[in-house]
Amino acid sequence: MVGVNDEVAAHRAGRPSWRCAGCGEPWPCEPGQEELLASHAGDRVALAMLLGGQFVQATMDLPDVAVGVLLEQFMGWWRESAMG
Repeated sequence: MVGVNDEVAAHRAGRPSWRCAGCGEPWPCEPGQEELLASHAGDRVALAMLLGGQFVQATMDLPDVAVGVLLEQFMGWWRESAMG
């Protein structure tokens, strides 16, 4: 039986595509975002640093993708959640 935590845990970044290993959406997918927010509750600076580092890795893994697209993928959702 798959529990909720197992389902969420499946939403990890697949490299070098940076698509979710669980659902195939661009990572972080919505469930992945929820997991990141929950696991970094109270430490938004650490979450920003993690996402920034992953953004840098993605720019190296995906040189044909515009940097602005990757920036929105990795940081756009986080900025919106920080304002909400």
